[in-house]
Parts: sequence; structure tokens; C-alpha cells
Amino acid sequence: MERAVLQVIRPLTELQYLDTNLGFRSPGYAREDALALAERLAFDTGRWVWTCEDQRDAFDNVPIGRLMQAVQPVIRNDQLCGFIQRLVQTSSRRGIRQGGPLSPELLNLYNHTYLDLWWQRRYPDVPLLRVADDILILASSVEEAQDLHGALADQCRSIGLSVKGTAETSIADLRQGQATQWLGYSVARGERGLDVSIASRAWDKLVENLQLSWETDYPEAHAVDFVDGWISQQGAAVREQDVRERLGSCAALCE
Repeated sequence: MERAVLQVIRPLTELQYLDTNLGFRSPGYAREDALALAERLAFDTGRWVWTCEDQRDAFDNVPIGRLMQAVQPVIRNDQLCGFIQRLVQTSSRRGIRQGGPLSPELLNLYNHTYLDLWWQRRYPDVPLLRVADDILILASSVEEAQDLHGALADQCRSIGLSVKGTAETSIADLRQGQATQWLGYSVARGERGLDVSIASRAWDKLVENLQLSWETDYPEAHAVDFVDGWISQQGAAVREQDVRERLGSCAALCE
């Protein structure tokens, strides 16, 4: 049922989104596209001080009433809006249920309405890229990045969400050879572009998912699914000559 509703509303939501919104969308708006856009913007503008942030437990904290205020102007059908609310709301009436295809779309629309558009109005010259609840801000100096991080944290708090990190943990100056972690990648500035590798947190996530697979009825099948999905997500960080080495590392974790 959720998938059918998503097919109805996605053409409407797609018309709303900015090009800097690159998650849970149609082809051309994926993690690899986010990396490519960040690279191009950094070279074009000289903004190499990057703030990488996550929203903490975003699905669990979206205020359902305010979410529906964002949905209604887009859908413009009271019955469908009411049905969507019944599909995704929790018993506590805060947050939206996870696991179905509709919740990511609604989180995307919520952040578009209350974060992306707000940022565009307030900081029209400062790129904010967002892949679901993963956020990247490109600044020209550490001082600017610190101010922008504070503004991001304040705005997220005002819409019922929060950020995981602090200015100290989230800001990296790629001009000084520092690397940052975004979208499961470790990203640094190279001579010809971004140097992208698999972040340590991505390996940790793979280990966690493999451990969880043993709690299912068919652990081997779930482990294979986890590894397949993980490898597809890390494609931008694996050079062709490194594929065998990375597959060997995954196999070792599965033993």
C-alpha cells in the first residue's frame, strides 16, 4: 500500500525539491551524484572547509502535525493526506514509522520544507547538500563554518530535530590535508579532485549488520543481502584494482 501511495505522490514532491537534495529521489540524485556535486562546487567556489552532520534519530522525532503541514500544500487532497498520516504515524504521535518506502519520502519533504528552503533564503551563497538526514555545508573558512554549524543546529532544533555532532567534531579543513566522513565515505582533497575511500564507520556498520543477520531465521541469506547492499553503496570509494582486496575484507568479516 505504501509503495502505491509513493508512486502517486513522488511526481508531486519531485517538483518541489532543490538540486542540492540528493537522497531518496529519482535516478541522477544518488550518493555518487552528491559527491560529484560537492566536488564541483568546492572547486568552483573555493569552499574547502566542510561541515558534515547527521540529524539524530530523524525518523523518530519528526513532529507529525508539522509534517502534515508540509504535505498538504503539495498533495492538495485531504483524504489522501489523512490516509498518509494514518499509514506512517506512531502510537505516540511523534515520529514516523520506519521500514516502509513512504517514510523516507516524507522525511525528505519535511527537511526540504523546513531546512533546505530556509537555508536557501538565509544563506543563498552557501551550498548545503543533503542526502536524507546527512548534511554537508561548504564554507570558505573555519570561522564561517563554525557560525554556519551553529545556525544549522539551531534550525534543526527549531523543527524538532537535532544534529549529532559539534563544530569541533563536524568541521574539517580540506585545504590543510584534513579528511572528513560523509555518506559512509572518507573524503579528502586531492590534486585533481576528491580522494574518496571507505570510511571506518562504514566498516563498523557492515560488522553491525552482519551480527544482526544471526538473529534472523535465515542468517546466511541476510548476510549476503547486507554485503551486496554495502558493496553497491561503496562503489564510489573502490577503484577497479582494489575490488578483490575489498571483497576479501568482506569475506573475512563474514567468517
